[in-house]
Amino acid sequence: MTMTSTTRRSRTRMLVAALGAAAVVALGGVAFASGDDTPADPQPNRVAAAPAAPAAPAAPLASSSARVVEPEERIDVGGGNSTWLTTEGYHFVQNAAQHGAQFGKAVLFRDFPVGTVDIRAYEGRGSNLYTGAYRGNGVVARVTVEVAGRTLEAKLLTLAGSPGWSAFYVDGPVVPLPQSKWDPPFTAPVKVYAADGTVLASL
Repeated sequence: MTMTSTTRRSRTRMLVAALGAAAVVALGGVAFASGDDTPADPQPNRVAAAPAAPAAPAAPLASSSARVVEPEERIDVGGGNSTWLTTEGYHFVQNAAQHGAQFGKAVLFRDFPVGTVDIRAYEGRGSNLYTGAYRGNGVVARVTVEVAGRTLEAKLLTLAGSPGWSAFYVDGPVVPLPQSKWDPPFTAPVKVYAADGTVLASL
């Protein structure tokens, strides 16, 4: 059968129309695949990498929050003893076992260098009071005292603002204490920690 020119033109128009429609569908699939204004992934079969999980922050050591006290505020520390801080940098203890005698330690003075910690011990009612002060930089989050093979978690006291020092205390087991000024002073391992576990001072 001989194809007429009219038939050829008709089929040509049909072919052009079909190709045009296919091009529109293809372009539409690329331009709007994402469903928003973000361009679609040019490699649709690629497996997208999962976003990296943020690094978990280091778990801080168990810490005891420092109690902010007023200057001269008497704090009951157990065993009938009490302690208080002064704006002049003194840490006082009143010891019930010695008929309420008061003992002061000058913290903000030359014989107590920055970056150091001390400890003192006093008799109580069936226990001993272990207390001291830390002078230095950094925020104290935790203090431990080792007595009679036990590690004790001390409580912290500080004055408002940035006094440059803080005190600690803990009630603990009875151990022999110096009975006169000629006896060697009491000592025990003490560690002062920041919140991230850094040791600020040790004894």
